[in-house]
Amino acid sequence: MNKPLRIPLPLTLVSIGKLCLVPVIIKALQSGQHLNAAYGMAAIVAISFFGRFRVNFKAKVFSSVIDGFAFIPVLALLGRMEIAGSERFPALMVLGSLFIVLKELFSMWHSIAFLRGSRDYFAPVSMRRVNEVALVTVAALYTIKRYPFAGPTVVLNLSHLADLAMILVLMVAIADTAGFIWNYFKKRRGIKDMNLATKITLVRLLMSPAFLVIYFYDRNPNFADNSLMFQIIAIVFGIAFVVSDGLDGYFARKRNEVTKFGKYLDPFSDKICTTTIFLCFVASNYVPVWMVALIYYREASISVIRTLAAAENVVVSARRSGKWKTGLQGTAILTILLLATTLSTLAHSSFPSLYPEIYASLLVVWSYVPFTLMALVTAVTVVSGIDYILACRFILDKYFK
Repeated sequence: MNKPLRIPLPLTLVSIGKLCLVPVIIKALQSGQHLNAAYGMAAIVAISFFGRFRVNFKAKVFSSVIDGFAFIPVLALLGRMEIAGSERFPALMVLGSLFIVLKELFSMWHSIAFLRGSRDYFAPVSMRRVNEVALVTVAALYTIKRYPFAGPTVVLNLSHLADLAMILVLMVAIADTAGFIWNYFKKRRGIKDMNLATKITLVRLLMSPAFLVIYFYDRNPNFADNSLMFQIIAIVFGIAFVVSDGLDGYFARKRNEVTKFGKYLDPFSDKICTTTIFLCFVASNYVPVWMVALIYYREASISVIRTLAAAENVVVSARRSGKWKTGLQGTAILTILLLATTLSTLAHSSFPSLYPEIYASLLVVWSYVPFTLMALVTAVTVVSGIDYILACRFILDKYFK
């Protein structure tokens, strides 16, 4: 029998306080008092912090429903104000807000159904506090950037920070949605819980579309014209791709959690990440299309071999040549991103006027670096593909003989 919903008096007061602040924040936004609106959001965070009472699980779910009622109207209003106040369509803010609002509405419906006792609860409990902090952060940044308390440079930086926060919130929202889907199938179909190595691999997959948004943040294919902050974040993402590629395998072996699913998911994640970055390089004219095409042909061919091997109950493990290929690809990616960011920073400084000859020499060297690195990557990738094909020829023989 379901336990009745009992909301402690302190939590009830906290919930009422949050809901009372919502019309205050909306009115402040509509009247142009953006700093007061930000204070109101900070008050919601403070109330939530002091409202961390030891309550039962249903009371916590009830609190998450109240958070949805508090954040959704504010975020929707901010999206409408961004459209009205921006010279160009704020695609990131609008599409991000739309996805988050729809996701929060679904989460509220699911939570209310659980509180009524009509269904199980599948939403990741650990993400509730993260969601709350993330939503308040992005709403506060989009609000504060409209307050003219400083010059245009500060306002521009706040705009970049707000967009970055939106990207991170979207990643949190997607992870929360994926966690819900996973919990649903785990409960209904008896699937085992996900191990740490698989979680790291899935996070790497999730970062790939985020990298695209960061790389083309300014809607210009030339990465050198991007904001320095987003250039640095792109480098951080590149480092995260390389590090996480080693961490998932390390934890899988150390914790004795090597699985068939992981052996297939890890190379698939690598292909998604590297192909995403290489396509970005093509758009920036750093590398020719034919190199990326050859790399893709190799990856697609090995995927076919892995599929044929799986049909024969054979798992194609990573070979040494594949590890060399992955390491070289990571090195080339980080080198190109670092050099492009460095030269872009120098171009916007006094360095070209102070040392014109040195700067001209650097540009000449840079004109050869991406092509040379990617030519080496392409050659090693093709050789690695041949190595895999020769090693798996016994599988191909079964289909061609």
